Amino acid sequence: MSANNWRVCPKCKAEMTAKRERTIAKARAMYGKVTSEAYERAIKSAEAFSAEPNVELLREDWELYTDKDGVFHVAYRASCSHCGLNFQFRDTKNVLEAK
Repeated sequence: MSANNWRVCPKCKAEMTAKRERTIAKARAMYGKVTSEAYERAIKSAEAFSAEPNVELLREDWELYTDKDGVFHVAYRASCSHCGLNFQFRDTKNVLEAK
């Protein structure tokens, strides 16, 4: 069964953003402790670290339909093969009773 869609995983993105911030903070903490050249290299390297994942590892699957009795069904699932994020949502509503 193929996925309905693939996206960048929000959990992976948040983890990469946090890693980038830690890397920049570590480089900034070197100020005055290493040569100016080493400090500049560390800052440039840290700031070059991308916080934007370039691979869409979040698989999205969904179903939307109304059955013969007038019940609307929605089901959504997202899962990431890299970080293990797993999210599911299901709901139903009778369209004949909707206001």
